[in-house]
Formats: sequence, structure tokens, C-alpha cells
Amino acid sequence: MTDSPVVQPSAAPPQAAAPDAKERRYPCKGCGARLEFRVGTTSIHCPYCGFTEAVPASKQAIEEYAFNEVLAEPPRGLEPGGRDVRCPQCGAVTHLEATTKATRCGFCGAAVVDVSDESAGADVRPEAVTPFTIPKGDAERRFKEWVSKLWFAPGNLRHEAQRAVLQGMYVPYWTYDSQTYSHFEGERGDYYYTTESYTTMVNGKPVVQTRQVRHVRWTWVQGTHEAYFDDVVVPGSPQSAELALGYDAKSLQPYSPHFLAGFEAQRPSVDVRAGWRTAKVAIDQSLLVQCRRRIGGDEQRSVRVRTAYRGIAFKLVLLPVWISSYRFGEKVYRFRVDGRSGAVQGQRPWSVVKIVLAVLGLLLLVGAIAAIVVLTQSQR
Repeated sequence: MTDSPVVQPSAAPPQAAAPDAKERRYPCKGCGARLEFRVGTTSIHCPYCGFTEAVPASKQAIEEYAFNEVLAEPPRGLEPGGRDVRCPQCGAVTHLEATTKATRCGFCGAAVVDVSDESAGADVRPEAVTPFTIPKGDAERRFKEWVSKLWFAPGNLRHEAQRAVLQGMYVPYWTYDSQTYSHFEGERGDYYYTTESYTTMVNGKPVVQTRQVRHVRWTWVQGTHEAYFDDVVVPGSPQSAELALGYDAKSLQPYSPHFLAGFEAQRPSVDVRAGWRTAKVAIDQSLLVQCRRRIGGDEQRSVRVRTAYRGIAFKLVLLPVWISSYRFGEKVYRFRVDGRSGAVQGQRPWSVVKIVLAVLGLLLLVGAIAAIVVLTQSQR
């Protein structure tokens, strides 16, 4: 499929970064400790004295930005702050508060201590955030239940999984909108049938019979198709792509750093231009299906779709996840609990011994059934 080109300015694409850590430190008015976002509410609270403060209600609507305009002009953003640390094992870049000197990567569990100057340059401020609704204790319970239901898992997996430490993190996703105008063309094949006679032998005698023969009538079809795509979601990093979090536009709140208090935030490693290329592939695939439906018929061939894109807009959103990893044997296994829906996904080890014993048990059962059948038939 070919597409009409989208004219884009030659300005370098802006780099996106997690919000400034300085904006996420809120001292408690009661005891001076650091306030943290209370999961499932719209408030921040002190974990020591219980002081609670409401997250200021935002009067700003969630905006989306014209793709070409943002590339042509300096984007609005944040001043560099805090620390961006890159995991030496999986490459994930996490934005930490300035007081945090070292941590463990939530994606692979590796120790992260080397600091890189990832926050330099223009930033794209997150426009929206889905706040955590699943508390840490609930996420831990869901993970333990998930482990307990695994088939053919090693016997001591539950004990090892108890050591996993959940880490609350916001991960980045881009969303794109676009109006599309497509011209499609192709050949539509419609089936029709004719009756033909043939001779066959029946009981040693030739008999004339008839049968239906299918043919295809090809017709050239062309036309135009207009469609609007809203919130095509693209992961902002390879790690967020692997997490595959559920996106719900209704759960988005206008961005406020209060929601991030007490959590880490991953910085996007996919810039806005690269994200659009990924979104465009998904849009093109959907348009091909829609245009094929317009062509119709029982078969199709030589289908081509040429598309122009107008009014491309985007925004950066942050989605919540409880993430961790646990070591079993010599391998690290990762899992995540969706911070909004509570869905659990992860990697798991298999017990070779249990699988072998199950296969042997199945073979013995089949053998026993076969022996009973043979014995029963021999006694008749």
C-alpha cells in the first residue's frame, strides 16, 4: 500500500521526559515528612501522621497538539530536574527524585546506579495521567493469587515470589489523532455458477449427471473513503510496549504532578515522530480492511489504497503499573499488575519434573484403559 506523503518541518523532534522530580515533593504541614499520592483517591497524604491534602482540581481540559506545529516550534515543557538513570541491562530510562542515588530497575531487577544526562533539552510535558486505583497491598495479593494458579510451576516458586518487591511506576504512551482521506482501487470478484453435464460409471454403466461449476466475474472498483482516528495508542518505550497496559480514555485526568508523588516515572525513549510512524502503520492496516469492505465481493485482487493524513494531533499520557521481578534459579522473571484494572501478567518458570511426571501419568492411564478394554474383549 502506498500513501501520499505527509509534509513535515525539518526541525528536530522534541525529546520527552518524565516530570520534574522537584514538582513531586510535597512537605507535610503536620510533621514535615513527604506526602504521597493516596491510591484510589484524589488526595495526597502523610504516611506517618495521616495529614491529607486534596489534589487541586484542574480547570484545564486535556489538550492535543498539532503534530507539525510542535515539530516546527519549541515545545512547552519542564526545566531539567531530578535524575534520569539508565538500566545497564535492559536500557530502560527512569526519572527519579534528586535525593535518590540508586535503585533497582523495575523492569528487570538490575541494580541501577549510573546517572546519565538524559534530561537535557526540550521536554514534552505529559498532558494526561491515569492515576493509580489499585493499592500496593491489593496488587501484591493479586500477584500471589496469580502464582498460586500456575500449572506445572516449581514447588518452591511461591516462596521465591514472596520476595518480589512491587514498585509503583508511571509509564509513557503517545496517542495520535488523524483525519484520513483515502482513494482505493482494486478488482472485485463475484462468484457465479453454471451447470455442466458429465458422464460417470454407475454399476458398470455410463450415466450422464450434472454439477454446478463456480466461476469468478471480475469488476474494477475504485472510490474514496474518509475516516477519523481518535487516540491511536503507541508505547513510549520498549518496556511500556512489553507491559501492554490497558488504555481507557475515560480514566484520564489532566496532568498534575500531585498524582506522581511517591511514585517513579519512566521517560519516553520513543520520540513523537517515531511514535507517529508506528501509529500510521496501525492506521494503514485498519484503512486497508475498511477499503476492502467497500470494494466487497467474494474475492479481491490488485487492491491499492493511497491515503492523505490531515489534522494530525498527539498527546503524551502516563499510565500506572505495579511492576517487579523475581529471581528463580539463574533466571529473572518479570511481572506487572495494571495499576488501573488490576490485571496481572508475567513470565513464569516451568517445572520439568512435574511435566515429565504428568506425561508419564497420562501414558500409564492410557495404558491401563487399553489393557482393560483388551481384557474385557477377550472375556467375551
